[in-house]
Amino acid sequence: MNKFFLNKNVFNGMNRLCRIRNIQLQNSFINIRTFATNKDPSKSYATTILCVRKNGQVIIIGDGQVTRGSEIIKTNAKKIRVLKDGAITGFAGSVADALTLLEKLEAKLEEYPGQLLRACVELAKLWRSEKYLRHLEASLIVADKNISLEVNGGGEVMESIDGLLSIGSGGGYALACARGLMTVDNLSAEEIGYRSMKVAADMCIYTSHNFILEKIDYSADNSDLPTTNSSTQSETTGTTIEAETNKVDTTNQNDSTDNTTTTTTTTLVSE
Repeated sequence: MNKFFLNKNVFNGMNRLCRIRNIQLQNSFINIRTFATNKDPSKSYATTILCVRKNGQVIIIGDGQVTRGSEIIKTNAKKIRVLKDGAITGFAGSVADALTLLEKLEAKLEEYPGQLLRACVELAKLWRSEKYLRHLEASLIVADKNISLEVNGGGEVMESIDGLLSIGSGGGYALACARGLMTVDNLSAEEIGYRSMKVAADMCIYTSHNFILEKIDYSADNSDLPTTNSSTQSETTGTTIEAETNKVDTTNQNDSTDNTTTTTTTTLVSE
């Protein structure tokens, strides 16, 4: 009888230990799975994207460098895009992942036209809830004439409070420089963007001096959609090519009738 109770106690003790060990293994598996699927939202990607809003203008500017490890693959990649409804965006991270997210964002803009904030919130919800989308490694800055937003994989949709947003490994340098230049009255958003990106390119090894910029000028726009102007500046060549459309009115003093001519001029500005 004593042997029976002894064997029963040993069996109960071993069973209890096995259950505790099984719980520990399950908790370890949950921690490993959580670490593998949840990305760090503070992760910085090897590029610099900056958004500046000032005096009726909003610009998104970024560099074109693509790196693979310690190698520079190319310096003229286009990381700034124009979306529907006059919105512009810039992305940092994996190109394939970013393009997938941009497709989802455009679909949300079609579903909610003219509501950029709601479209970005719906994108963030989809990004976090979809099993396949939650593994995408990218961050986005999106802006229109009303609002500037940052969307990342942590489910965060952040609005700028001072007209400035930045992402990427050199984003902190560009943001600090732009924040200091915002107090200079005679500087436009475009000039602040170029100067800030130059500082970031001088300090961040993953940022080149080839900049691509998209601009929305809504200061004197009475239409529903703002006009989007794009320009590309390369500091190696030191030139900026801009396209402008000017209306030239010519009056014939000898005749009583007035003739109006509309011409399109391309201006080459050398710095």
